[in-house]
Parts: sequence; C-alpha cells; structure tokens
Amino acid sequence: VDGYGIPLKMSSQPNANAQPSTSHTSGSNKREITFYNSLSRSKDVFEPILPGKVSMYTCGPTVYDYAHVGNFRAFLTYDTIKRVLQYFGYDVDHICNLTDIDDKIIKRCNEQNISLMELTHKFANLFMDDLKALNIVPARAYPRATDHIPEMVQLIQDLERNGLAYQSD
Repeated sequence: VDGYGIPLKMSSQPNANAQPSTSHTSGSNKREITFYNSLSRSKDVFEPILPGKVSMYTCGPTVYDYAHVGNFRAFLTYDTIKRVLQYFGYDVDHICNLTDIDDKIIKRCNEQNISLMELTHKFANLFMDDLKALNIVPARAYPRATDHIPEMVQLIQDLERNGLAYQSD
C-alpha cells in the first residue's frame, strides 16, 4: 500500500526465481568486492558499516510518464549490485524512492486536468509492472516523496542553520 492507501501492484517480496542460490548466501564466500572510488580514483575494498548487512538507497523514477530504456539502465545496475552483494552473503536492505511531486508532475496534472494522486499512482504501478517484467528483484519499500515532505523541510532547515545550505532566488 502506498502513501495514498492504494495498493501497488508489485509485492514487496522478491521473485523467488530472481534470488541467488542459497549455496552462495551463507556468508562463507570470502572474496573481496571492490568498487571504483571516483573521488580518490582508486579501487576500494567494500566494507559495510555493519558486518554482513548492507543498506542500499536508490533513486527511483519521477512518476509522471512511462519509464524508458535509459531509466531502466539505472534500475538494472542497482539490481546487479544487489544480486552480487547477496551472492557474497550480504543481507541487503534496499529502499528505492518514488518522486511523486515536482514541476513536471504538476505541469502534467494541469495539462490533463487530473489529480496528482491519479497521475502518479498510474505511473508508479506501470513502473512496478515493468520491474516485474524485467525480473528485477524488488526493493523492500518504495517510499513516495509526498509522504516525507515534513522531514525534507526539517533537513533543509537544519542544513541552513548549520551553514551547509543557503536560500536562492
């Protein structure tokens, strides 16, 4: 169920066929995983903050139109990284946001004379259908931006108060 009380079509449970085999998820495989660090321009060994557990937050779509190949390149990349981490025995907690409020969405709602909820719910469900068709292991949750506006406002205020952000015209 999304923030509007309307169930999304996709279950939050991963497709059983999309999971790595259990023989590789016991944590017994000790190979190192390295990632390219663009800041240091070097390969760094991956070490999670909590041993054996990985929290993975990924940016999801802005749900005002059909997703396209360019969009799904990112989601397939996230899926591949998650599967590799699971293969090496990590417990991955994946969250993928849905941006359901921005200027493009408001403009589209005005053009079509429909509510924000009607537009974004339609395209969120179509996105979930596409993920399933591509056999992408779903995230544990898909929080909507509109469900977290007070937290975003508070974060911005905290950043401003600490001199880490400023208002612009």
